[in-house]
Amino acid sequence: MSSISAIASDRTQSIISDITGEGSRQEGTRRYTRSPEDVLRLIVFGIVTLVTAALTRWAQDSVVGFEEDLIALLGFVSSTIERVLNGFIQLLGGIVLISLYLLPLITKRYRLFGYIFLSSLVASLLMTLVQQFVDRDASEMVLNELAVRAGFGTDVVSAAPGLAVMSASFIVVAPFVSRRWRRFGIGLITVYTLVTVVVSVRLPADAFVALPLGAVVGTLVLLAFGRPDRRPTLDAIGFALADAGLHTSGVRQAKVDARGSTPYFATLDDGTGLFVKVLGPQERAADLMFRVYRFFRLKNVGDDRPFSSLRRTIEHEALIALLARDVGVRTPRLRGVVDVGTDSMLLAYDMIDGVSLDGLDDDAVTDELMDQIWAQVGALRRHRIAHRDLRRANVFVGADGVPSMIDFGFSEIAVPDEILDADVAQLLCSLAVVVGAERAVVSAIDTIGAEAVGEALPRLQTKALSGATQTALKERSGLLEELRDEVIERCHVETVEYAQLERASRNTIVMVVALVLATYFLFPQLADLPGIAT
Repeated sequence: MSSISAIASDRTQSIISDITGEGSRQEGTRRYTRSPEDVLRLIVFGIVTLVTAALTRWAQDSVVGFEEDLIALLGFVSSTIERVLNGFIQLLGGIVLISLYLLPLITKRYRLFGYIFLSSLVASLLMTLVQQFVDRDASEMVLNELAVRAGFGTDVVSAAPGLAVMSASFIVVAPFVSRRWRRFGIGLITVYTLVTVVVSVRLPADAFVALPLGAVVGTLVLLAFGRPDRRPTLDAIGFALADAGLHTSGVRQAKVDARGSTPYFATLDDGTGLFVKVLGPQERAADLMFRVYRFFRLKNVGDDRPFSSLRRTIEHEALIALLARDVGVRTPRLRGVVDVGTDSMLLAYDMIDGVSLDGLDDDAVTDELMDQIWAQVGALRRHRIAHRDLRRANVFVGADGVPSMIDFGFSEIAVPDEILDADVAQLLCSLAVVVGAERAVVSAIDTIGAEAVGEALPRLQTKALSGATQTALKERSGLLEELRDEVIERCHVETVEYAQLERASRNTIVMVVALVLATYFLFPQLADLPGIAT
């Protein structure tokens, strides 16, 4: 990474299109991208679809009983009113679907029209196939009641494909419209579904399969072809900073390593530079999936439950950054936290004129510099603050040669000793990649003591390290073993019991998923064996 003042993009504003909103709420589309939000939704909707389809097929008695209870509960509405409401709902559904097709054509959003057409077609076909897979019979009581509602015989069919089409259409439309229209769409499809069940002449349980299935199809379309990457504009960031009392003369996008956020540089009216991190729904979805994956894969690594909202995530990072600076850790001053765009927030820090440790030449990483870095880690340890991401990109060396700790987005406070030891292990590996095992260990012992370094030995394993550090170690075969031997020798460690960090290996997770899918698809075939034999 080169000097922070030299890495920026001034072309961002010119490539933004479809700008909406005003002031700090202004957003624009830069490109179409595959979003972590859609991956997360695909997982959730997929699980719900599999569960509801499985229950409908293999728990038919319970499903039929549910339908009978539901029909009986909703029997207070007279048949005349039911027919009127049913006709109104069908008319409303038709108007909504026609509008979804016409509006993109009128506004010349042909890409959106293609999304709607493709998702509608696939959702309708898949729902028809799912109904054939479920292949269940409704009870006579349900059929008779629905027939009375409809005013015809008991040959009741399902409108579930239409409901799946509507669900899929709303999913693909959502990224193209404002939050107000998204809320309207959610309300509309909720009311439509509930009223459809109340006055339905169809089998009620079908709706509970159609909704998540349609959502799965819509999400797959967005993942396949991309959703508009809507971000706050540079003007919006400037207005948001002004709302926090930070009046700027310019904002530009930065091309730096800012994992989990979108970085920008801003210049205040007095010439002071700011580093701005913007986090939105995409970053929150990615963080949630990362934490869930680590929960299933690892244990005893200090991960806490995901935060309830993006705001809580931002506030947590702000709290630790302020606390670390207050206890004497050298870290950029936090200047402001403020809403920006429609769903995002930003943190603004004083800019450091310098370069991150991974941008320095190896010869520039001197013993004196490492001693200063370890002194910062010692301050964190004394106040039980765990950084938890001490890779070289998060150690910034100023123009005066003094290092600073940055990016407390993954940090925790009031942690046990084991998590503090993990910080030491992480930094030992990060420095050893540059200066070798001996110099890294000697510097650590000289600054924070042999006891602290020796206690980090159980965490000197790849599972406890960041992805960037793991990659660097793979390029230097044998370095991790050399580092362990150096710690054992210099800290006089007699026995080593490495921490058990793995809850389940990747192969185990794949095998469990394959077993679940195999059980899902093969169980009904096994149940039919007696009939085949007969």
